[in-house]
Amino acid sequence: MKRKHLICALATLFCAISLNAQDKVFRVSPDGSNDASGTPDAPWRTPKRAVCGVQRWMSANPGKSVRLEFAPGTYFLEMTMEFSDLQGPLTIVGEGEVIFSGEKVLTGWEKSSLAGGKALVCDLKKNGVEDLGEPVSRSNRVDFYCNGRRQTLARWPNTGFTHAGNAVGATTLPDTWLHIHGTQEGVLEYIDSRIEGWKAEKDPVLSGYWYWDWSDKYHRLASVDTQKRTFTVDEPWSHYGYRDSCRFYGLNLLCELDAPGEYYIDRENFLLYWIPSVDEPAETTISVFNSAYMLSAKNCSNLTLESLCFEGGRAGAVIISGGEGNKVKDCLFTRFGETALFVAGGKGHSVEGCYLHELGCGGIAMNGGDRKSLESAEFSVSDNIVENFSLYQRTYEPAVFFHGVGLNVAHNLFRHSSSSALRLEGNEITVEYNQCFNLVEESDDQGGFDVFYDYTFRGLVLRYNHWRDISGGLYAGAAGIRLDDIISGAEIRGNVFERCGGGPEGEGFGGVQINGGRDNLIYNNLFYDCRYAVSGKALTGERWLNAVLTGRGAECLEEVDALGEVYTARYPLLSKHLKEESGVNYVNCNLAVNAVSLIREDENFVHGGNGAILSTLPLEAFLEPTLMRNYGLEPIPFAKIGPLNNRWKDAVR
Repeated sequence: MKRKHLICALATLFCAISLNAQDKVFRVSPDGSNDASGTPDAPWRTPKRAVCGVQRWMSANPGKSVRLEFAPGTYFLEMTMEFSDLQGPLTIVGEGEVIFSGEKVLTGWEKSSLAGGKALVCDLKKNGVEDLGEPVSRSNRVDFYCNGRRQTLARWPNTGFTHAGNAVGATTLPDTWLHIHGTQEGVLEYIDSRIEGWKAEKDPVLSGYWYWDWSDKYHRLASVDTQKRTFTVDEPWSHYGYRDSCRFYGLNLLCELDAPGEYYIDRENFLLYWIPSVDEPAETTISVFNSAYMLSAKNCSNLTLESLCFEGGRAGAVIISGGEGNKVKDCLFTRFGETALFVAGGKGHSVEGCYLHELGCGGIAMNGGDRKSLESAEFSVSDNIVENFSLYQRTYEPAVFFHGVGLNVAHNLFRHSSSSALRLEGNEITVEYNQCFNLVEESDDQGGFDVFYDYTFRGLVLRYNHWRDISGGLYAGAAGIRLDDIISGAEIRGNVFERCGGGPEGEGFGGVQINGGRDNLIYNNLFYDCRYAVSGKALTGERWLNAVLTGRGAECLEEVDALGEVYTARYPLLSKHLKEESGVNYVNCNLAVNAVSLIREDENFVHGGNGAILSTLPLEAFLEPTLMRNYGLEPIPFAKIGPLNNRWKDAVR
């Protein structure tokens, strides 16, 4: 009898625990009603009503857990879903295919006489589109898609760039290491006379790399002088200025509507002209949602977004501000004008198993932790796929950006971008088991991983990553990993670099490029078909002292009290070597296969146990543990690199 009572008591306790773990379930369905109670049997219809209902219930029932389920369907958003000051747990989950959309589907296409009769025309007002935003804008730009693929605003050249002649502004720029003449003002000669036809356009725009090929900028075309064969771009001018023979292209040009996939919007008459990019029936959509984010969670904790799709916003998708322990899991982000997902402050947030693609700017941006006290944010980014990003802003819009303390980036796939995949600034950052492919495809002086100018960025570990086909760069080069301008104390271990490093013949970058830093360790890496394994050197003498002890370098030291007790205890080499005029980096136990040389600019490196060979064996042969040991390397766990738990990983390979 006592045993029976014990079993009943345990069963009752188990039920109580189960109920407490999931106190309340709400549901939303396209077939629901906003006058309903929001229960699974009487679901709400719109996200707006659900946010209001959940916010009210959780505020009245603190500490209770809630599951907000969305039934399959597309939910068109007109305003941001805003959650605030909820301590959760709150799980917002899609049951099946759930899409939060900021796009209008366009119908009513008709034939047009433009482009030799190849173009179609659509009346945007008849499709309910009344806000056309801007032709070029980071956060209020109309983008047009066919079958989910971004179409091209009418431009010339149709691909790539044309080049200017000489820069002829009034103020000559100081000389740079390029030794190319430039001027402060955006007045340039044109070479191709077709630019003269752009004068008649209503709002012509130019996009270009105006001085440095790692800095792009959009300008309105202000004027064209056919007598002097010059053009002038609108202010504000690029703070780097404009150089002779810089590369650019024109866009938002009706007269250049001539290629499949190109479109143009007549903003006065609300007409969209398009040359179809496909022969079969297509779904055409246009972004209309113009709030900063589709979902905002402010000072919320224990919030999980799971199995949701966000698509088609002019700006971003989700922002998480403050709070603790929030998670974005198995979500899809596609077709956004700005960075899709932003995490601002808080602790213990994670992004895992998501797929982000077709992004005008970056994928995931995060800041957190305290750099002065070195308190960790404990953020993680794992098992995600981010591809085809930085499509509008072509530089400094990586797949993952971080500033702060405490981030782990593991088992992700990053690929296809004009510039870098990772820009991680701060302390205690680990990048491991990631695939980073086809990067720096257009810009220059960049790396697949790129970080810049702060001697106090410490605790950076990059291990067991696969860097492949990162070999662009016009004047400087491209690298798999780039430590730019005095970045020091990093550990680069157990990576595989395949066809990484680029730039001018006989110069350029290696798979790893170090520009001025010291105390960096490059250890146990495999470089395959890289021109150089490592390039660069440590700054020495007066150049080093000026870089770290004056100007911006001094400000970085002061900002975090880098010579104080916290940094001195955590990073003893930082203060020990700060004022030493000589510095070294360490390149040990690496193997370079088919390299011109192991190290270019063999200065300020201490190295030993490295190997450099020529071979026709495939990469996979050198990853075999026995062969690696024969060359003095410890085996690299190559099979573990890349996403392990991502529902899209097989579909996108």
